[in-house]
Order: sequence, then C-alpha cells, then structure tokens
Amino acid sequence: MLFNLWGNALQGQQCWKEAERRYHQALRRDSANPDYLNNLGMLHTHCGDDEQAATYYLQALEAGEPHADRLFNFASACLKLGRTDEAIAYHRAALQENPRQDEAYYNLGMTYYANTRAADSAKVFNAWLRHDPDNPMARHLAAAARGARLERAPDSYVKQEFDQFADSFDTRLDKLGYRGPQLILEALPAETRAARGSLRIADAGCGTGRCEPLLRPLARRLLGVDLSPRMLDRAHGQALYTQLVEADLECYLQGQPAGFDMIASADTLNYFGCLDKICAALRHALAYWFSHWSKSQRMVSTRTTG
Repeated sequence: MLFNLWGNALQGQQCWKEAERRYHQALRRDSANPDYLNNLGMLHTHCGDDEQAATYYLQALEAGEPHADRLFNFASACLKLGRTDEAIAYHRAALQENPRQDEAYYNLGMTYYANTRAADSAKVFNAWLRHDPDNPMARHLAAAARGARLERAPDSYVKQEFDQFADSFDTRLDKLGYRGPQLILEALPAETRAARGSLRIADAGCGTGRCEPLLRPLARRLLGVDLSPRMLDRAHGQALYTQLVEADLECYLQGQPAGFDMIASADTLNYFGCLDKICAALRHALAYWFSHWSKSQRMVSTRTTG
C-alpha cells in the first residue's frame, strides 16, 4: 500500500520512471492487486504508451471485480489503438457499472458517430441527457444527434469541451502535425510581417497560446481571448501575452471598437454556424474597417440631413 501511494504522489509530480519503480515494488508484494495494475496503466497512458497501458488495464480487470473506472480506462486505451469493437464493448460495460460517467458517454457516442452508426450515437447522447439533463455537452450533442438546427455551439459546451482537453490539447495537435499558426503567419502580407513590435493584435480563440510565439514579434500589444479558463491557464505559462481575457469572443469584440490593427484566429470560427455576427464583430474591432465604416456612416448621415 505504501509503495502504491508513493507511486501516486510521484505520478502527480510527473516523475514517471520513479513512480513506475514504486508501483512495481508494490506489485512484488501483491502481484494481483487491480489498483496497482490500473495505476501502472494510467502512468503509461500519461507517457503515451497506449499498448502497454492497455495490457495493464486488462490485467487489472482480470484481477478484480468489474469496476467502472477500470473498464473505462481499458476502453479508452482500445479506442486510441483503433480496437473499435473492444472500445465499444468496454465503454458500454463501464456505463452499466456507472450510468453517470460523462466521458464514457462522450467516447461511446462519438465512436458510434465516427463509424457511421448515427442512430446508436443518438441513443447514447439521449441516454446521457436523461441521466444528466443540466450537462451542457450532453444537451448540445443530443440536440445535434437529433438533427436540430443550431446557429452555433453553446458557450457552455465549448467551455466544458476545452477545459476537459486542456492538459492534452497540445500533445494531440502535435501528433496531427498541426500548422495553423504557421499558416496564418505565412498568409500575412510582407509589410505586416515587417511591422515589428508596432501592432495591436488580438488572438481570437487563443487556446493554449500556440499562435503567441509567432505573433509576439509583430505586436506592441498582444491580447488573447478564450472561453476556457483551463486553456488560458496554459497560455499564461508562456508569459508572452500582454493580457489574457476569459470571454465570449463576439461579445468581447463588440466592446472593442477599432481596438486592434490585426486579429488572428486559428480553428475558432468552426464553432460558429452562421458567421454574420462574428464577422461583424471582427470588423467592428479592427481599426481599418471601423474607420471606413464610420466614414461611410457619416456620409449617409450627411446625405440624409442635407
């Protein structure tokens, strides 16, 4: 027991090798303890070794009674390894043990959806909503599964989604070979890229701050806006933003007339359905467009009163 607790403490500090050593010491005293085996699986999950993690999770299941968390852990490892049938079966088993396990509903529903089983996906999300009617993610996904016409993803859904994935977000993007910030920089006109340290820039939907290092050399003032406080915590660690703001993007920009010379946005507008309002807010906050809009409004006013 002592070595297992020691391993848990070390894992919490991300001292992976030392934690693994302590878990193996615990197993030498109790080789079939499902908690020790499960903790070793979690360690390998954190280290990105899903194959080894799945092995330990399965040993934990074989060593003890069915347990929702252990069933979910094995199901999640199978999902990452592309073992879809096992992932579905063990997520369903996890939900039988604990019908209020949000991540199991999410994984199972999305797995069905990704495998063109839309009806099964809808059943999962509707069951989730029945068990947790106030959950914003359950409400949104159940509505989407019903084919409801949604103008945009609700703020509560976006916030919960990204808070949940904040710790693993950058690792996931790296595995995808994500190049959004680089593409934004390459798309800028040469004169903009040459404007070293002179621009007021907003990073709209800044997330963990992946655009930050590329935008900072251009900026006199660099502000990041996002709905997710946990994503903003990650961005804060880079210490390159002048300011970070937790806010709804559209509302925030509407309150910043002519506030920015440039607004960058990587993979944010896909969470909006109709883009009319957010584009109007972007124009409102950009100095160039705001000045031209103001001038045109004055011209209209002059013609009207004349």
